[in-house]
Amino acid sequence: MFSPESRSDAPERLVGDKSRYSWYFKPIVLGTLSCIFSYFLLSRFGVTGLVFALVGLLSVAILGRVSFQDLSLATIGWFIAMGPFRRVGLVSMPVLPDLSLDRIMLVWIVLVLLIKTLVTRRKLPGPYTADILVIVQALYLWGQMQILSDMTHFHEWVLSTLSPLFAFLYGKYAADNYRFVRNILVFFFVASTYFYVTMIAEKFNLHALIWPKIILDPDIGFWAVGRSRGPLLHPPLSGQVLGIIGLVNFYFLYRAKATPSRVLLMISLVLMILGVFFSYTRGPWLALAAGIFIMATIHGGYRKAILVLGV
Repeated sequence: MFSPESRSDAPERLVGDKSRYSWYFKPIVLGTLSCIFSYFLLSRFGVTGLVFALVGLLSVAILGRVSFQDLSLATIGWFIAMGPFRRVGLVSMPVLPDLSLDRIMLVWIVLVLLIKTLVTRRKLPGPYTADILVIVQALYLWGQMQILSDMTHFHEWVLSTLSPLFAFLYGKYAADNYRFVRNILVFFFVASTYFYVTMIAEKFNLHALIWPKIILDPDIGFWAVGRSRGPLLHPPLSGQVLGIIGLVNFYFLYRAKATPSRVLLMISLVLMILGVFFSYTRGPWLALAAGIFIMATIHGGYRKAILVLGV
């Protein structure tokens, strides 16, 4: 009644039908759970709460997908959150550190990096001598504060020890491919442009070019009359950051081949130096001068740009 060929095809048809029905089963389960979850939020928090929850879940899902594909984009989001946007959604906590967007992004980056390392079972490249030294030093200072029961310097420890430790380990084990470094350099160029435009606009009272307007509020951040405080609301800190990230202008100036691009990059470099100058702080001036000197020392291609800039 059945041919051998038809009998041999029966299991394959059965498997194919089963996998086909599974495509109908999954949306039904997910749709049912979504309806129950939405009904719970709507009845408990109203339409506004439901919208915020859905937007939050969608944002986390998009951020997760993007972060696991390219961690540099999450890093750029962290950099942006450390500007004046740090006060957006800030939750003050008297005992614990304040809950802010930049700290949430930092925790997210650490979790993504750890998950990617564990799932892929990637072996961290050596040598490990510097890693051990910086970790031991951080733990030694932390242990000293614990033994002396003196946590008054915890904030200084975070800034001077924990942050550089994280930056070192993150730069070594995350920024390990060309795409990551390229994205960060492009972001630094755009961010430096935003910094010096804002700081120059502050100096000449061009308020239309300043955004967000919180920069113009003297009651928030460190206000000093006549000094440009920039997006970080702090003249020395904004000048320091601009002097660091603005050095990327030398890199793009060296890489540019077309004359119009080189002219625009040279103008950008001059404006960047003016932005640092208008912070009227010796620290950023010295840091920028040292950075330019180091770049001229390590790469001969930058010396031409420095010579033209000096003229």
